[in-house]
Amino acid sequence: MDEVSCRGCGTIFTPSRKETVYCSRDCSNKTTGPKLSAKTHANEARPVAWACGAGVDSTAIAVLICQGQLPPPKYAWIVDVGYEPRTTWRYVADVLQPKLANVGVMLHILKTTDYTQNDLVRDGHATIPAYRRKEDGSIQKFHTHCSNGWKARVAERWLRQQGARAIEQWVGIAAEEVKRIRKSEKAWIRLRYPLVERGMTRSDCIYLIGQAGWPLPERTSCYLCPHRSLGDWRRLAARN
Repeated sequence: MDEVSCRGCGTIFTPSRKETVYCSRDCSNKTTGPKLSAKTHANEARPVAWACGAGVDSTAIAVLICQGQLPPPKYAWIVDVGYEPRTTWRYVADVLQPKLANVGVMLHILKTTDYTQNDLVRDGHATIPAYRRKEDGSIQKFHTHCSNGWKARVAERWLRQQGARAIEQWVGIAAEEVKRIRKSEKAWIRLRYPLVERGMTRSDCIYLIGQAGWPLPERTSCYLCPHRSLGDWRRLAARN
């Protein structure tokens, strides 16, 4: 059978049946079912879901929740991909979970390996944002697949298990990172950025955390992530 272009994403693939026009069920869902069902309640209030990262931005959101400046989310989670430094989980257990529990919010820990694999190399391609030096001496960065595969999809599967059908998901991004704002590709997920809405910069978040009497969290990226400076590597080796 001849190759065709996917109607949803444009990928060239060989269909198993002549009438197939999408390369995968997931791609089809982005274009058909969820969007059609979401149209009927596009402007309706949705239960709040919060993706906590345990860093400065997420901790600032936690403070706002505990202070009553943000409503308690119905769903709250942090994903354990299996490569975070121990300092992250100490902070979650000692600070975030007990303080949020005081206002009725349970911060769930979702393990990536309960839902999918967390291999560093899959199908011959690096999963993490790895780099290589080309023959001409320049540096090439490979595509990054870890955040979507290890975190976003895991959270979506968990939310579905909880019975979520249409949610407003909070994302912790400070005001100076507005370039990272995006719209959700899934119609049942509406993204919202509480810190950006309040014009809170990273410095504002650090001040808020300190004023609340909370300890400042450590850097939360995976210990093997190449997105680190030499100083980051040294601090990680000393503290983890």
